[in-house]
Amino acid sequence: MAGVDSDRPDHIAPLPNEILSIIFLELQRASRARGTSDVPIAETTVSHVCSHWRAVSLSIPQLWSVFEHVPASSHLPARWTEERLAVYLERSKGHPFELWIDFATEEDLGGNRLLSLLHMVLPHLHRCRVFHILSDKNHPLRDFREILANAAVPLLEICALCPDHQVARRPDLALTSANIFQTGAPSLKYVRLDETSFLNLRPPLESVVHLRIEERRVASPILIPNSIFDEIISLPNLETFSLFGYLFRFQNQDGPIPNESLLAKNLKEFRTMDPIVAGYIFSHVLTPSLQSVMFPKFNLDGGDVSIPAQMALPSLRTVTLMDPGSGSHDLEGSPNTEKFVSGTYNVDELSVWGGFAEGEGRNEDWGKVLEAVAAPSTWTNLKRATLSMPFTNPSEIEYYHKFIRGKPQLEVLCVPPGCLERPAFMDGVPSHLRLQPIDYSKPGISLYRTPGPDWMDTEEDPFLRERRMFEYF
Repeated sequence: MAGVDSDRPDHIAPLPNEILSIIFLELQRASRARGTSDVPIAETTVSHVCSHWRAVSLSIPQLWSVFEHVPASSHLPARWTEERLAVYLERSKGHPFELWIDFATEEDLGGNRLLSLLHMVLPHLHRCRVFHILSDKNHPLRDFREILANAAVPLLEICALCPDHQVARRPDLALTSANIFQTGAPSLKYVRLDETSFLNLRPPLESVVHLRIEERRVASPILIPNSIFDEIISLPNLETFSLFGYLFRFQNQDGPIPNESLLAKNLKEFRTMDPIVAGYIFSHVLTPSLQSVMFPKFNLDGGDVSIPAQMALPSLRTVTLMDPGSGSHDLEGSPNTEKFVSGTYNVDELSVWGGFAEGEGRNEDWGKVLEAVAAPSTWTNLKRATLSMPFTNPSEIEYYHKFIRGKPQLEVLCVPPGCLERPAFMDGVPSHLRLQPIDYSKPGISLYRTPGPDWMDTEEDPFLRERRMFEYF
């Protein structure tokens, strides 16, 4: 809005109010599309230019239908929150409303500060499309559970409830008995929980398409039985499932082994940092639509699991291994891994992130991973690969060369930038193979699709945070 006379914006004053409304909404949309929040935000800017613009902006409920609160150190000081929220709720009238709140701060705001905001929203929950609450142990949500139990949320599509609050004991768990929104959430498609909210604030999940259960700051000592995991993975509409942390007990520790294979009919993307969870999926769950998986280690033989010899995942195209540089990597000594590789014969993209030279033999272990995936019989259709191991001595170059020789159909190989500066490495690269330096400014891994601009979901994707451990410059 630079250059506009705040008293007389005469150059567009003759425009009809309908056109002005379109301009204001487009300005707001463009500011959000950039991925960062403008300061001041678009709706506040246009409402303070002149009395005419103010009248027009206040007459557009959609312009005031998205409310965001972030920590006081960012662009919206916490002391304004209650007043701003009241204004947005009033001006948005009956328009579907989006509530994005992050109270996960170290600031002493008083235990009732967050609850006071939620109480303001209660009369408007029936029109909330987004209810996205990140909190912490200083701002507990547990006192709000009873109020939310029977709240009607017919329009709710996106729900995040992450208290990150230490759990003293594990309550009785039953996925089918949601303890909030018990009258139903028929439009709910995206749910994000941490392990403590999963134990205490459980929305109905029957219609959920995208589900995240991810540790944040407080790692709960309570493990959830695999019987609950079985219910989650069998949700009829589930397409993407992100599981970060070690949250579930498996195999007779706290739940029975399923007698028959579970069916995750629509699951397309799955990621976990627990190799036992990955092994459990491949051994007990049918995933005919699975296209992308991310898991750590290359050894799937941890835990009491056995992948069926006839396992086949024909839809799987992308495999990402995070920090695989430990444990056994001999395919002949890892029957589960061997069966997984043979059953994923259409994989055409592989990413391997790891390789910190920490501790004796770490890069040697990492090199064994490359040797395992370099075997001519392993993923013969690979077209693209990202390998993040840097060289700590010239002999390790041969790990890469073995991989390249074993993948004659490989078209693109992304490597640490330093690799491209070593003649000994370049001499072993065939002319048809296109080499690219890893661009560490880009994710390089499959991230969870944020249901709004990045600046609204104020926490970094935990898998990206994990991947950053392996950056080399």
